[in-house]
Amino acid sequence: GKGEDVDEAGPGEGEKAGGERSAKDGSSLVGTWESLDTEGLDEMLEAFEVPKMVRAMAARARRTLKIELDSDKMTFSTSTFMMGRTVEETCTSFVVGESFEGEQALGGDYTAISWWIDRPNAKTDGEADRPK
Repeated sequence: GKGEDVDEAGPGEGEKAGGERSAKDGSSLVGTWESLDTEGLDEMLEAFEVPKMVRAMAARARRTLKIELDSDKMTFSTSTFMMGRTVEETCTSFVVGESFEGEQALGGDYTAISWWIDRPNAKTDGEADRPK
């Protein structure tokens, strides 16, 4: 999907900015984001033979993504709203540099690891700096 930053969150009430942070630490992602457009959603749902009326409702759904960072612990929370009601919520937390497991919304488990990319123009095809 395609998203736009609608509320770039700074420090919340009672929080401190915590000094200088580089783009490497993910702080530039922190905040609440709202999806403005979901490219290819209708085509995907049609491929799964979802009825046209349900596809139309899905197209009108609003989605938000909240990203939080506490040291190296990242939390991604998503909410989907349809017709004024919350219809789905997910939350994934992990520590950067440590393996973590999760479950995909369409089924199936996964194991993943994340790391900070040290070089601003690093490739993401396996050549990026990984934890040592």
